[in-house]
Amino acid sequence: MSAFINNSPEQCFLVIGTSTGPGIYSNPGPGINDFALHVDGPFRVFGTTMEYTPYLPVKPLTRPHRVPNTGGFTGTAIGTTSVSQFWAQIVMWNPDVFPGNPEQWSGGIVVTVWDDGTSTAVPFGDSNNIEIDHELVRGPDGRVHVRFPFEIGGL
Repeated sequence: MSAFINNSPEQCFLVIGTSTGPGIYSNPGPGINDFALHVDGPFRVFGTTMEYTPYLPVKPLTRPHRVPNTGGFTGTAIGTTSVSQFWAQIVMWNPDVFPGNPEQWSGGIVVTVWDDGTSTAVPFGDSNNIEIDHELVRGPDGRVHVRFPFEIGGL
């Protein structure tokens, strides 16, 4: 089990790990200090909101692929090779909005990006009022990126 300590005042975090958990994310800011995780580290942690989730670069694709302007990908992963893999989870502490349930989290999600520009996602672990997803988009730098949009029940 890995621990990651962050001095951030944010209340909602995207945690990117390197494998399935358990792990612990320690935030010495206000509220809860340790989040039990479904992903394990070492971690990269980003403050996030439902309106803004960071774009994480994917290693360069090695086969022709289609990237529609909508950001969606089509095709199959038959005969392809993995170029990037991400283990992600959202955790949140927000007693102002959710006084009866201030600590919330998504299940984990493992996203594999294939060399033809397709992706697969496998969810794992339990969740508490947060649902996480993924999408692949072409960033302003022309490279393919993955982001992890999420929804919080009741908002």
